[in-house]
Amino acid sequence: MAIHEKLLKIQSSMSVPKNQHNKFGNYDYRSCEDILSALKPLLAQNKCTVTVNDDLVLIGDRYYIKSTATLIDCESGESISNGSYAREEESKKGMDSSQITGTASSYARKYALNGLLLLDDVKDADTNENQQQGQNTKANKNQQQGQNAGANKGQQQNQNTTGSNKGSQNGTQKKMIDYRAVETLRKRFQDNGVDEAKVCSAYKVSDLSKLSVSQYENITQYFEQVKEKCAA
Repeated sequence: MAIHEKLLKIQSSMSVPKNQHNKFGNYDYRSCEDILSALKPLLAQNKCTVTVNDDLVLIGDRYYIKSTATLIDCESGESISNGSYAREEESKKGMDSSQITGTASSYARKYALNGLLLLDDVKDADTNENQQQGQNTKANKNQQQGQNAGANKGQQQNQNTTGSNKGSQNGTQKKMIDYRAVETLRKRFQDNGVDEAKVCSAYKVSDLSKLSVSQYENITQYFEQVKEKCAA
């Protein structure tokens, strides 16, 4: 049997449920270890092995971890590979350089294996585009209703004071995060493999710019707690 036929059998038989849960983003996911655990029996059945190697690559002025997953046919010696990249962050509070590299390596290895083994997320609830669109629509509607309710309440409390109404509106605007905070969050999400759309859905906002200052502080606090746990 040719290696491509063996790969087809493995891809068709692979089943890796998303048994891990991210409390922050409120979504399920699979880890690199989950993939390897499900893969081992199929490798034995098809007389193949898989290796995953890392290389440090300098692109521009940033370092990336390039992980390459390779399927090797034990009978013929033929091989098929797939690679994936993850960028190292310049620094992370509470983490040393080895931990930063390890985080990037785990992320890159997971997606190198995903590509090689054709792990499809289409049927998973956390990546279904139609459901996500519905969640975003519902979040927008809820947000609009909340804004309208707040505006009506403010009008009732300040019926005779137009200037007071304006001050209330300005106060509401000041509670929203600015574009710098949005970019900071977006970078953290990208570097840590967090799905931005899922976070917005969890906080019932259409996009990051609609987050309040208190919500931003809550998210930031979560990241700090995670870093402390990693450093422990």
